[in-house]
Amino acid sequence: MRLRQRRDVSPVTRVREQAAPIFSVIIPLEFHRDRWEKCLRAWQAQTLADSRYELLLVMPPDFAGRDRLKVLLAESDDSCRVVVSDLTHDIGLCAFGAEHARGQFLFFTEAHCWPEPDVLALCMKAFEEHRDWAGISCRSLPVTSNRLAEAEAQMYDADILYGMTVHPWRKLLDQCFVTRRDAYAQCGGFKAEFGHFAEWALAANYHAYGLSIGYLPAARFHHQYLGELAELRHFSQDFVRGEIRYIADAVDEPGSNLIEPPDEWTSRGNNERPLASAILKQELRDAVSAADHARRRQHLATALRWLTPAIFGDGLPRARASLGEAAAYARLRAAAMFGSGRVLNDAFKAYQARVVHRHRLSSIAQLRAAGVGSEHCGLYDIETLECGTSFRWGETAAALRIHLPTGVSRIVIDSAPFFNPLTITDLRFRLDGHAIAGEDLQIEPHRIAINVRADSAGSSILGWSCSRLDAPDDPRVLGLPMAKIEVVAAT
Repeated sequence: MRLRQRRDVSPVTRVREQAAPIFSVIIPLEFHRDRWEKCLRAWQAQTLADSRYELLLVMPPDFAGRDRLKVLLAESDDSCRVVVSDLTHDIGLCAFGAEHARGQFLFFTEAHCWPEPDVLALCMKAFEEHRDWAGISCRSLPVTSNRLAEAEAQMYDADILYGMTVHPWRKLLDQCFVTRRDAYAQCGGFKAEFGHFAEWALAANYHAYGLSIGYLPAARFHHQYLGELAELRHFSQDFVRGEIRYIADAVDEPGSNLIEPPDEWTSRGNNERPLASAILKQELRDAVSAADHARRRQHLATALRWLTPAIFGDGLPRARASLGEAAAYARLRAAAMFGSGRVLNDAFKAYQARVVHRHRLSSIAQLRAAGVGSEHCGLYDIETLECGTSFRWGETAAALRIHLPTGVSRIVIDSAPFFNPLTITDLRFRLDGHAIAGEDLQIEPHRIAINVRADSAGSSILGWSCSRLDAPDDPRVLGLPMAKIEVVAAT
């Protein structure tokens, strides 16, 4: 859903009476860390002729420097444009500014960054020399004023350089990124609904369309880091919220297959209370009816594994994540006062990892509360064989939601091609807690078929359990490997 925008132009706007510029520099006046004046003056001091670029300042409604900006623009010989938006997030402001830009190239930056005087000239030359480049990311140089800021800069700078020089597609750095207008439009532009994760989403789209983004370290920006942990947490929460929303909703994005879901997302089904409860109940029933003590102990051990999520859902993992973040915060504070630079850097990265982990769990919990839950529980991540076949292992007990039509139908489970279900022992299925009778269960060398009847169409929980596969080199609890599951008409 697109956020509502107000497309009026501020009274402080001054527009050059000239042909469309080559560059439109889009500066969102949010998240500026009191550096927006320095940013503006640095852009006005570019060596490129004034007629060849425009400065487009995108002002949020709560921008406190509105009056000061009027004074600066009135005193300056360099003209720029100011547009006002109801949006308050810098990604949304960037997207809004792009819609108003007139240049052939769109230059995105942040108000707490400022360029060296030759940035635009260098970028123009690079585009002339590299006709295949759809965009360019520049070099970001950290500016710090305290030890926490130095640790923050060290962490982000290492990640930025990895993205620019090693990662196959994460070449887009929104604090200093310039792109051809048509490439930006082709890739869908920045999406405000993804927050700061929109940077990764757009980079993935460029790669999916086969568009190259160059890295130009000679074009240098200075980036202000404050080392304020509250701001770090706010940024991380925004990024993670956008990440989880993207993974949940953006299946139609061209680059969505490039975004690897985090572990918190792929394992989220293991905290689905209804599914975990179904597994717990089936294991307790199997323990009661077990033919020997060994099998009874196995079923009880499995039941114990699902006891906590069946009772608390994701409550305990989220509580542990909060405690882990608090402990990492205390360690970081101690390192900032007494630790060496290496100790502080390690503590900062550990704290950031804990913050991200907690926010991921919280974002997933918000989706779950809104009715966007996982459809399976007790399944491992998808794996792909060399032949291209994808499958996923289940644990020795698993469950999934399945939609059944009214009347008689058949659930067909194709096993992974390397596995014969006939070799597995103690394999049992239940539908909404009711055991599947032997006459309704057909097991073949690579397929399992289950005949079921539903009085009305709706969602049911299919659960199963089996003996553990002996896999000495794999620490996982492996049960049934499935390549495909579908509901077909009964034959």
